Amino acid sequence: MEPTQPTPVPQTPAVESNSTPVQNTPPVQSYDSAPSPKSPASKWIAIIVLLLLVAGVAAAAYKFAEQKLEPKQVLLKAYEKAQTTKSAYFSANAKFNVQAEKDTANNIIAAESAEFTLKMEGSSDVTNPDSPKVDLTMGGDISAKTEKGDISGKIDLSARGIDDQIYIKLNDFSVSYTPVTPDPLTAGIIGFVEGMVSGFKGKWIITEEATSTVTTNDIPQEVKDELNKFEYIESIENMGDEKINGVNSYHYKIRVNTDMLFKILAKAEKDAEVQKKMEEYIVRGTDKQNPVVEVWIGKSDFNIYKVVLNPAVVDDIETKTTITMQGEMVIKDYNKPVTVEAPKDAVELETIIEEAFGGLLGPSVSAPATPSKTPTPIKTR
Repeated sequence: MEPTQPTPVPQTPAVESNSTPVQNTPPVQSYDSAPSPKSPASKWIAIIVLLLLVAGVAAAAYKFAEQKLEPKQVLLKAYEKAQTTKSAYFSANAKFNVQAEKDTANNIIAAESAEFTLKMEGSSDVTNPDSPKVDLTMGGDISAKTEKGDISGKIDLSARGIDDQIYIKLNDFSVSYTPVTPDPLTAGIIGFVEGMVSGFKGKWIITEEATSTVTTNDIPQEVKDELNKFEYIESIENMGDEKINGVNSYHYKIRVNTDMLFKILAKAEKDAEVQKKMEEYIVRGTDKQNPVVEVWIGKSDFNIYKVVLNPAVVDDIETKTTITMQGEMVIKDYNKPVTVEAPKDAVELETIIEEAFGGLLGPSVSAPATPSKTPTPIKTR
């Protein structure tokens, strides 16, 4: 068999060009093409994209972590932040209703029922926890029903605390009495009290040294540790986020087991009688369950910006008295400067009382109305 010959590949004839060849022509850059991956512009674009990607991931992670904070974690952060607070400004209002059994009335004007309203605003500096500075004004109304008649009154006062000393100034005071039947004795007592108190108006009074001020330094560490566990919290309801004075805040409704809480706090009390009484406090909400406290905590700084005590009932077994109370406090301007100065014209309480009684009863017995005769000296051998 003869060997197979390879099939020849047809050749395409070359096309002759009429144009003259150009020697050493540089490459032409197309302006429609993308920059080279190695160009400076593309490097900056890559860096910017990377930064945006990192920022987006970080923001998402922060948002995810923020949403995942448990209410008790937020409360713990708020508690820890409170330990470092140096100063703040606040305003508050409260309402109290007192009901007492008739057999507890042991004097002629003992109230069977009474209602108090209180408003307060001021500032506090606790840079030195052992000697806090306080400047506040407060005022309120009172109305009471007694077996003898109805009593109503108003009071407005200012108070300052500085260097372990308390100063009080009575700005306004009034009281009225409407007897069930004419009762000159009770009316006379109330008139006497109003006349005496009127002598205090507008004067700064120095009270006794505030030696009983309780600070966080006085609380034993074991009590602080128990408080930090929040085991006295029966339940927490997340009410969503709200703004308080422009601050984005967590809003929680907290039902507190007050029996457990008071027993923990009683451990920090040194007075045995007070400790026993704290352990016996019975506090309930108006729904007969444990009372509810609402709290607003800043989402970024964990400062407490508002606290509300929903209506709660305190039963005092010893005095057979029931107190219903509710109130709220708004706090702002954390760690801003607070200036509290001692009044320069303050006088001792004893001096004010002496002046008040002097005006009602005549010249003070401690100061003779006329100079006494100089006694004749006694000579001794």
